[in-house]
Amino acid sequence: MNINSEFRIMYKPKYSLVNYSPEYRRIIDSISQKFHDKFIFLDPYVRFSDVVQSSNLVLSFPFTSTCKLAKHLGVSSFYY
Repeated sequence: MNINSEFRIMYKPKYSLVNYSPEYRRIIDSISQKFHDKFIFLDPYVRFSDVVQSSNLVLSFPFTSTCKLAKHLGVSSFYY
């Protein structure tokens, strides 16, 4: 399996990016540009349970209710 062609990153911020520092927004923008065909920027107000249900893996920063929900739904989850 070629992981470069098999993955997608769905990023769901907790709040609108206007609430984050310019430096943080530049980092997200840089990642988005580097992985433009792999990076999906989600609306911060979308229900995270819908996102988790459609995922194969959940990575949370830090351990959050998203990680707990993934475990409950049987989706592999990790936290950093």
